[in-house]
Amino acid sequence: MSMQVLAINCGSASLKFALWNAGSPGAETSRFEGKVAWTDDGAVLRFVDPAGTVHERRETVSDHLQAVERVFQLLESLGELPRLQAVGHRVVHGGPKFHQAAVIDDDVVRELTAVQDLAPLHNPGALGAIRRARQLLPRPLPMVAVFDTAFHRQMPPKAERYPLTRALTERLGLRRYGFHGIAHS
Repeated sequence: MSMQVLAINCGSASLKFALWNAGSPGAETSRFEGKVAWTDDGAVLRFVDPAGTVHERRETVSDHLQAVERVFQLLESLGELPRLQAVGHRVVHGGPKFHQAAVIDDDVVRELTAVQDLAPLHNPGALGAIRRARQLLPRPLPMVAVFDTAFHRQMPPKAERYPLTRALTERLGLRRYGFHGIAHS
C-alpha cells in the first residue's frame, strides 16, 4: 500500500518540496518536486509536475510561511492535496532533546522554538513552515520533524567537545552536534 507523503526542506534562501508515493522501503517514487527560491529580485517557484513538465514562474513570496502556502495551493491545483497523508519537515538542529525523528505536536514546536537560535539561518524558517502547514492543512495529518543533528548524537565524548574548559562548556551547554546527518543516514 502506498502513502502520499510531502517532504518539506527549508533552507536559508529556499524551500524545497517533493511529493512521494511512500510504500515499502526502496520502492518510493517521487510524484513531483520543486523549489521556491529567493533571489535579489523576488522569488521563483520551479516545479516538475506529475507528467514531467517543468514549470517556472515569478512569485510574490517573502518568507517560508508564504512558500508553504504556495506549495499547498499547488497541491490543491494538481488535485493532490486531498490525497496527502503525511508531511515530513527537515529541521537542521534538534538541540539537545531530539535524538531521532519526532511526531510534531505543540510540545515539539515549543522545544524547537527554544533552540531555534542554534541554527539561525534555517530553524526559524522551518518552524514557520511547520506552524503554517499545521494551520493550512484541511484535516489533521501526521507531521514529522527529521533532524540533521540526530545522526551524530552517538559521537564519542571527545569528538563532541570543543577545545574549551570543561567548566565553560558545561555551564553554557556547548557541544558539537554534527550536521548533514540526514544525508549520511
